[in-house]
Amino acid sequence: MNVILIAIDTLRADHLSCYGYGKKTSPNLDRMAAEGVLLEKCFSPTSFTHPGFTTMLTGNYPITHTVVRMPAARPIPCDTVMLPEVLHDNGYMTVAVDNLNGGGRKVPAWWFGKGYDIYINYSRFPSKIGAAGNTMAHVNEIALPLLREVKSRDFFMFLHCWDTHRMYSPPSPYSEMWFSGDKEKAVNYSTDDRPLGEPLPVPSEKQRSADMTYTIAQYDGALTYADAEIGKLVETLEDLRIYDRTIMIVTSDHGEALGEHGAYTIHRFMYDPSIHIPLIFRCPEMIPSGRAAPARRETRSGPG
Repeated sequence: MNVILIAIDTLRADHLSCYGYGKKTSPNLDRMAAEGVLLEKCFSPTSFTHPGFTTMLTGNYPITHTVVRMPAARPIPCDTVMLPEVLHDNGYMTVAVDNLNGGGRKVPAWWFGKGYDIYINYSRFPSKIGAAGNTMAHVNEIALPLLREVKSRDFFMFLHCWDTHRMYSPPSPYSEMWFSGDKEKAVNYSTDDRPLGEPLPVPSEKQRSADMTYTIAQYDGALTYADAEIGKLVETLEDLRIYDRTIMIVTSDHGEALGEHGAYTIHRFMYDPSIHIPLIFRCPEMIPSGRAAPARRETRSGPG
């Protein structure tokens, strides 16, 4: 079976319609969830990018792999095994369309390139279709031709986009899709008013009175834009006749606060909006369809 892992950066679970959101923001992911398994209570152990992705790709908690902050203050131990290395050693061709490898300000995050036969940092390739440089549309621009090249192999492909990360700027018609108010008076706090994005122990009067309607509409529009591009990816897999023998996994590294707890368009705190993330699996030949997996209940016995 092929494996495609899609990570939509900064995507909180409760803004996907398959997780119960009131807007139909994610029709393609909804369909994938209906054909597979949706984990209702998946939580990231961190609210930052490098620790989140390092945990995702190693299976270790941050305290074990040592990437506990952003930017990383130290690299992972050299003997830490990454998921692409495991798959490569088991005969998979490993491919990434991503921009994490080498990123970071204090310590270059070199470990995100471990184990790949092909690693393409899309930040180094301007979009030919006019897509923003870190969107799923730009990822597809590189990934879809690669799929045609590797379709005859057993492959693992890691795709990482930033559509729902601050700053939220989906193109039209997605920028208007979820907003019906007066755009002349609307403010996108993820781009227009940076001080509002700084968390305070006690929300200021400005924060308490902020109208987040337009900002949230831009976040939702960015999600729907990424979802539409995932639909194009699925169409390509179907055209290549490999969709049903490909394990599809969709998740995120962390979520985003959109006004909760005095935090606006950031993800610094360990509240649910910042750590409750989606996790969807789809593969008809291996994974049951139409299931939602609730949180596992743990019981603890008393002394003796």
